[in-house]
Amino acid sequence: MEFWAIGYKYKEGVYYDYATDDLAVELKETCFLPTKEVAEDYIRNEFDDEYVAVKIDLLRLEANGVWAYSSSHEPKWDDF
Repeated sequence: MEFWAIGYKYKEGVYYDYATDDLAVELKETCFLPTKEVAEDYIRNEFDDEYVAVKIDLLRLEANGVWAYSSSHEPKWDDF
């Protein structure tokens, strides 16, 4: 499954959490958005250029709530 999140541009693995209205150092389900367009609109309207839309591919979701994912965005975190 594909989701989108808002990532902090200068630190890989830091995402905006809508439940706490703050940054989270780990990805949670409360960081997910349905599309890239929604993420980009939210960034444009609510944040500055320190945030980017990050694609989240949910690779595995188990019945006990354990999940695995991969993330990517352009440009890469290493490019900043």
